[in-house]
Amino acid sequence: MKRHTGSVVARLVALAIAIVIGVAGLFLIGVHTPWWPASWPAPAQSWTLDPFREVLEQPWGPGTAAALALLLALLVVWSAIRPFGLLRTDSHPVTRDQGLHVDVEPAAVASAAEQACSADPDVIKARLSFHKRRRQVVLEGTVTVAASADLAVVAAHVDRVAAQARDVLGIQRTAGRIRLAITRETGTRRVS
Repeated sequence: MKRHTGSVVARLVALAIAIVIGVAGLFLIGVHTPWWPASWPAPAQSWTLDPFREVLEQPWGPGTAAALALLLALLVVWSAIRPFGLLRTDSHPVTRDQGLHVDVEPAAVASAAEQACSADPDVIKARLSFHKRRRQVVLEGTVTVAASADLAVVAAHVDRVAAQARDVLGIQRTAGRIRLAITRETGTRRVS
């Protein structure tokens, strides 16, 4: 499934912020612990770090800072692994009954839907793909039809193919937008 650039950019920004906060937290913890390496330079006095130092000097300060640093480190690791797809697969689980586990590749289903749409003689070409938007799987694409085609018949055919693709993936509800593009000698006109 394709990921949209907005969610990837948001994750990268969150990852950068988490890295900066995590490094700053580790730096402040390191200054106030006996295991701070002697070869590392001591941080300079700064008005930006003074409030943090006052908090760390409280009896509960280092423990709380260590817990927050650990939490941020886990968030950094999760954010770093998630965009690269190491925690997810591209397959979509269809059934898990009596020890049988069946996964379907959404790209293969979209390719089969393209071929099924192209089986209609009025369809010139079809480009369909599944996308993941928030918590919903969406089938989108463009179907190019001849100018002489009956749009109602082609739209009904495309709707049947989209419903079959949804059923193959085992999704109860899928939203999507499949555009019909009409081809003429003078150019292409899109009809939604």
